Amino acid sequence: MKKLMMLALAGCFVFGMSVMPVQAQMGQGNMGQKQMHRGMRGKHQRGMNAEQQLKHMTVVLDLTAEQQAKMKPILEERDQQRQAIWKDNSLTRTERRQKMMDLRNESRTKIESVLNAKQKEKYEKMEQLRMERMQQRMKDRGMGQPQ
Repeated sequence: MKKLMMLALAGCFVFGMSVMPVQAQMGQGNMGQKQMHRGMRGKHQRGMNAEQQLKHMTVVLDLTAEQQAKMKPILEERDQQRQAIWKDNSLTRTERRQKMMDLRNESRTKIESVLNAKQKEKYEKMEQLRMERMQQRMKDRGMGQPQ
């Protein structure tokens, strides 16, 4: 029985060692699933796309079918505008940041217009947590606080 266990353990070890070079060749190395997925979507796109955002908001905010139908075009438009801002090479970093902040505020107003009072409260908490995480990432990277 001990020999069988040792043989199984050795087999797992050999298999694990054989997978590591393949992962390294594919550029996956120690990269987590989320990081790998993010890296595949492009340099400037971060977070979830409109469809993923809608699914997440539906679960977290308990959106009705009617609210989902109203929310979908808001999120899609925001994604399109966000991509256009990132692709606009004529913008300075400051201009891009300002446009992104304006877009976030505009879409936030539209999103909140679809929500009821309880959902708005949850949404505001979600946004606050998102901002705190972003500030922490910037701090960790030595970039200071966003303006």
